[in-house]
Amino acid sequence: MTLLTQQTTFDREAAGCVLLYDGKFLLVFRSKDNVWNSVTRHKEKESSQEAIEREIFEEIGLHIKPTLLTTLFHQYGSKVVKYDLFTYVFVENPLPQITLSEEHTDVNLFTLQEALQLQLYEDEDYCLRLVAREKIDKVYSGFV
Repeated sequence: MTLLTQQTTFDREAAGCVLLYDGKFLLVFRSKDNVWNSVTRHKEKESSQEAIEREIFEEIGLHIKPTLLTTLFHQYGSKVVKYDLFTYVFVENPLPQITLSEEHTDVNLFTLQEALQLQLYEDEDYCLRLVAREKIDKVYSGFV
């Protein structure tokens, strides 16, 4: 994966959401790929907002409305992916309300340092660091 600057053309669109609670990242374990990641979705005909809200419900069973943080462009081999990165901060611990999809076998909260020690999906570390750098201070000062 290579991070690119602003692109006018791309091959695919995706949306992802970094979920936070009490300064920790909520990650799900995708057993098929043996990796931890945030909720993500390749976009079809819907908007990125609709895609990520639907995927959050499908993957963890929660109805929430995340906020768009930024748009990134990643290159995977010869393909360029436009990736809308969302965030959402829970005010209460979400773990007791989560119902995992069949593709996931675990969910947990991790500090950034703990998350970076996990087997993460290939660009997850970048997204977690970006959110930590750009959002954590703003989130807890009432920005979101």
